[in-house]
Amino acid sequence: MLAKELLVIAVLIPIINFLSPSKTLGQSAPKDSVTLYLRWKHQFQFAGYYIAVEKGYYHEAGIHVNIREFDGKNNVRSTLAGGGAQYGSELGGLILSDPANSKLSVLGTVYQRSPVILLTVDRSIESLTDLAGKRVMGLTEVRAMLKSAGMIDKVNFVKGFTDLESLLSGEFDAIGAHIADQPRRLEKMGIPYKIFRPEDYAIGFYGECLITTREEVENHPKRVDEILKASMQGWKYAMAHPEEVVELIMDKYNPALRKDDLLFQHRVQKNLIMPGFFEIGSMNPDRWRMMSNVLMGLGLLPDDFEIEGLIYERDDTHWLERWSWFILTGVGVAVLGSGALLLFNFKLRKAVATQTESLKKINSELDNFVYSLSHDIRAPLASIQGLINLYQVAPLEREECMHRIENSVRRLDQFLLEIVDHSKNIRMAIEPIEIDIESLIEQVYEELRYQKGAERVKLVKELDIQAKVVTDKRRMIVLLRNFMSNSIRYRRAKVEEPFVKVSFHATRNQLVLKVSDNGQGIPTDHLDKIYNMFYRANESENGSGLGLYIVKETVEGMKGYISVRSIIEEGTEFKVTLPNYTF
Repeated sequence: MLAKELLVIAVLIPIINFLSPSKTLGQSAPKDSVTLYLRWKHQFQFAGYYIAVEKGYYHEAGIHVNIREFDGKNNVRSTLAGGGAQYGSELGGLILSDPANSKLSVLGTVYQRSPVILLTVDRSIESLTDLAGKRVMGLTEVRAMLKSAGMIDKVNFVKGFTDLESLLSGEFDAIGAHIADQPRRLEKMGIPYKIFRPEDYAIGFYGECLITTREEVENHPKRVDEILKASMQGWKYAMAHPEEVVELIMDKYNPALRKDDLLFQHRVQKNLIMPGFFEIGSMNPDRWRMMSNVLMGLGLLPDDFEIEGLIYERDDTHWLERWSWFILTGVGVAVLGSGALLLFNFKLRKAVATQTESLKKINSELDNFVYSLSHDIRAPLASIQGLINLYQVAPLEREECMHRIENSVRRLDQFLLEIVDHSKNIRMAIEPIEIDIESLIEQVYEELRYQKGAERVKLVKELDIQAKVVTDKRRMIVLLRNFMSNSIRYRRAKVEEPFVKVSFHATRNQLVLKVSDNGQGIPTDHLDKIYNMFYRANESENGSGLGLYIVKETVEGMKGYISVRSIIEEGTEFKVTLPNYTF
C-alpha cells in the first residue's frame, strides 16, 4: 500500500512543478526589457497595453515593457524596422502598404474594424463625387476608397496625416481622421461635419494591430508569445473595466484628457473591437489576403506581394519542451504510471485536435462572413445611395446612374443567393432523385442570360449518358450555376467566340461533370486558394469570392471530389466526380 502511495506522490510532484512555473517567474525581477511604440499620443486607443503594465501581466512573464508614445516624427513601421523599438501598435492598411512590411510581423489584431474615416466640414461636399478639384489628405484606406470610387485622379490628393486645424483653416477640404477623436472635437465646437467610411466602399480593413519585427520573432519566439498573451489579457481587462482604465490614463499617462472623452473613446472602440463576436487579438490570414488583394487590384500594392511571413503563426514548441521534461521526470520514478499517462494524453490530444480543427473552420467562416457583410452587402447599398444622389442632381447622367444601380442590385442579389445556397448546403440532407441533366443545363444557362456579357458566350453540351442520372437536383444546380457563371464573368474580351462547354458522363455508379471555357484562366499560384471562403483571384471583377467555396463544400457533401486545370489566356476546366445514386 505504501509503495502505491509513493508512486502517486512521485507522479504528482512533476505535475505540480509543471503547472506552477509562472508563479516562481512572477516573483522574480523581469529578465528582459523591450519598448512598445504607439502610433499616437496616450489615450484609450492603447488602453490594453497600459493595463498589461499596471496589472503586472508583462512582469509575470519576466518582461519589462517601456511604453513610448508617438514622438511627432517617426512612424511605428520605420521605428521598428530601424531598431528603435521591438513592438508597436499600427493600422492594418498602413502595415500592408509600407515597403518596410518585409521586416515586420503582425502578432494580433485588436480592432476588427478600422477607425479611419475621411472628414470634411465643407457643407457643399455631400458625396465623394463632390470632392472633384478639392484638396484631400489621407493615408492608405482613404486613398483606396477614393481610387475605388474613381475619384483619386479628380482630387488634389496628398499622402499623409494632419491635425484638425488644417481642415478648419481651409488648408485641406477633407482629411483622414480617427472616428473616435476629431468628430467628437467638432461636435464640442458646434461645427457641422460629414464623414465617409472606407468600409462603406468595400475597403474593410483591420484596425489597430500589435506588431513586431521578423527578427524579434526569429530570435525571441517565447518572448513574442508572452508579449502577445499579456497584451491581449490587458485588452480584455481594459474593455471590461472602462472607468478604472480612464482614471489610470488621466492619473498616469495623459492628465490633459477629459473623463467624458475617454469614456466616449471606449464606447466607439467597443464597436471596432467587437468583443462579442471575436476573441481580442484574433485574426484571419484569409482576410489579410483579401486586404492585400484589394490593394493590389487598386494598384496600391505590387502584384507580386506575398502575405506569407507578415502574419505571425504562434510557435508552441516550448510547450512540447515542458511536456518532454514532465515525461522524463515521471519516467524516472514511475515507468508504468507515465506510460499510462502518455497513452491517455495521446488519445486526448488527438480528440482535442480534431475538435479544434472543426472550431477553427467555423470561427474562420464566421470571421470572413462578418467582414463580408461590409464588403459585399454594404458596398452595393452605399453605391446605390450615392448613385441616387447623383441621379437627383445630374439629369444628363440619369441613364448611366440607372445602369450602375441595376449592376449594384444584381451584385447584391447574387451574394444573397450564394449565402442561401451555403446555408441550405450545410443544413439539408442529400435528396437523390432522377434528373434530366440536359434540361437542367439549359435551365441554368437560361437563368444566367441576364448576366453581363452572357449574350456573347455560347453554350456547348457534350453528353454521354449510359445510365439513369440520380443525384441531388438542387446541389447539381448550385454546381452548374457557379461554374457557368464564372465562365461568363471571366470571359476574354478579345476572343471572338467565347464559350462555356458542359460535358457530362454518367455510368451506373459514377457521374462526371466537366465545365470548361476559353476565358481568362487562373494564375497557377492562385489555384490552391480558389476554394477559400471569400477568396478572389481577380479583384477587378465583382464576384463575392464565395462561389467556389460553396462548390467545394457541395462536392464534398455529396461524397465526391473536384479538380481544376487552368492556363492563363487559354481557359479553365473544372472536373467533378460524384456517385450516381442508382439503387
